[in-house]
Amino acid sequence: MILRGAIQDFGEKPLTLPELRARFEQAALETDVARFFGLRVHVVELAQREASFTLPLDAPPTGVELDPRHRLLIWTEDYGAKPTE
Repeated sequence: MILRGAIQDFGEKPLTLPELRARFEQAALETDVARFFGLRVHVVELAQREASFTLPLDAPPTGVELDPRHRLLIWTEDYGAKPTE
């Protein structure tokens, strides 16, 4: 179903790996399908402004991303200059 939808949506246009990856992750939010793409998602509940925690790893991390599924409104440089209050 995921691939069929991607084929219908993209038709003759190129489909990038990040776009395909996002579709698979969105279709299976509660599973570990992200590991297929080399991404591991660890949910960390934060109750304070600062916190320390240890994550289980089977290999050295190559990066850390806050909110990889973009569920929070977080300002990034992609949006341009940070607004002033």
